[in-house]
Amino acid sequence: MSAVSLDGLWMAYPNAESENGIRVVLEDVSLEIAEGEFVCVLGPSGCGKSTILRIVAGLEKQSLGTVTTKSRPSVVFQEHGIFPWLTVAQNVAYPLKLRGVPKAERRAKVDELLELVGLSDFSKYYPAQISGGMRQRASVARALADDGDVLLMDEPFGALDEQTRVTLQQDLLDIWDRTSKAVMFITHSVDEALLLADRVLVMSTRPGKIIEEVKIPFERPRDLASLRRDPRYAEITAQLWAVLGSDVAEEEVA
Repeated sequence: MSAVSLDGLWMAYPNAESENGIRVVLEDVSLEIAEGEFVCVLGPSGCGKSTILRIVAGLEKQSLGTVTTKSRPSVVFQEHGIFPWLTVAQNVAYPLKLRGVPKAERRAKVDELLELVGLSDFSKYYPAQISGGMRQRASVARALADDGDVLLMDEPFGALDEQTRVTLQQDLLDIWDRTSKAVMFITHSVDEALLLADRVLVMSTRPGKIIEEVKIPFERPRDLASLRRDPRYAEITAQLWAVLGSDVAEEEVA
């Protein structure tokens, strides 16, 4: 089976100001993510990208349609969301503790994950004592400790500076290569989507629906400097911007 399957997904909320009393956020969204596949969902702010992720995560219930996942997903949000009163190691251990993993096994797994994300020397630090990039690494480690087959990432690097973002993008690719998890990654950055994804799903403005699917042909491993020297990079970038731009233009005309 697919790691994630959405079929005919609609999402609407009550809205007294609208003509029919509802506000439609998602319109007939269907998609498949294969096991081990890295898919980026690309679209403008407010198009419903994060709503899709929250529905897949089980944090919201769709109005219509079906959602199937291979197992319980693990989530990384834009804001790191780790507990400020726990150390880095305690944060990563938290989902293991909830599942009743024995203490010795828990400690060994936390050590493994902190090494994986480059935080072994910061295990006893509290979130306020480390940088934003480190907090996001801790958040990724905690999601991996949760050990779902699907990793859901909601613009996890959007609030970081450019240098930290580029570093964490490469770190994420290394982690994905070693863990083989399916990833649904929400972004509004074309560059980020081309660097990370096997496929890019482009969403329209609200109500959000998938208006384009683009397979990314670049071999792995990737880095932006190498990609930008490939003539296909400019072609695909132009294709994605054309889709995004035409949709915005149609919205303005309407």
